[in-house]
Amino acid sequence: MWCFRELSVTVTERSERARYVHPVSTLRESPVGSSPPGKHVRSSGSGWRERSAARRSIAPPLLAPVIALVAGVVTGCLVLFMHESGSALRVGGDLGGPWLIAAFAAGSISKNRALAAVTGFATLLAMLLGYYWIGNLDGSAEIAHTFRFWLAVSLVAGPVMGWAGWSWLGATALERVAGISILAGCLIAEGIFFWSYGHRTVPVVEVAIGVAAAFLLPRSGRERGLTVLGTATVTAVASVIFAMLQATYTGLFSPVV
Repeated sequence: MWCFRELSVTVTERSERARYVHPVSTLRESPVGSSPPGKHVRSSGSGWRERSAARRSIAPPLLAPVIALVAGVVTGCLVLFMHESGSALRVGGDLGGPWLIAAFAAGSISKNRALAAVTGFATLLAMLLGYYWIGNLDGSAEIAHTFRFWLAVSLVAGPVMGWAGWSWLGATALERVAGISILAGCLIAEGIFFWSYGHRTVPVVEVAIGVAAAFLLPRSGRERGLTVLGTATVTAVASVIFAMLQATYTGLFSPVV
């Protein structure tokens, strides 16, 4: 009888303790280490990213492309305004950074990978329409030729940047690192390229945005380290591509010495 009474007390005590202790399996792992038993530590660094990913999973499939088309036309007109201005903003109109960021942002709100790629291209297409056709309603043959060239570039860059935007909020660390590295590396490479041709203010800002993306967008210290390495690799590859395009198509980026 004594043994059964002791066993009953032990079971009762354990059940009482369980009422005040969180099950370990229900706790989210802290990004900086494990939390003490029975104490829930909320992660402040990735909560908004998780909410954004959850929202896009229930969004209508065509919402992102529609937003991309409308915003792309408006953004293209704004970039054209920058290009036609006589101030330092003119360089901003020549940069591809605003285009890449727009496609990246559009991809980040897409429902899945495939739709993100389509949305990225739709964004660049809409920006091309706003930049070349709405801003130049007369439409010369030279504009048509340039439009076709950048349309071909958008067929490659649009899906890649759209996928990168979707991957930034992806479920795996590899996807997130790859997506951020593509955006940050392209921005840094283009900023360095234009800076080498005598531009100063706007390219420096573009490089700063790329560096900030590489350090601020990753979720953890480990992902940040991998993103820095990935960004350096993309920067090197993109720099070679910029140099090859400039050598093949003289004056393509209209640099001012």
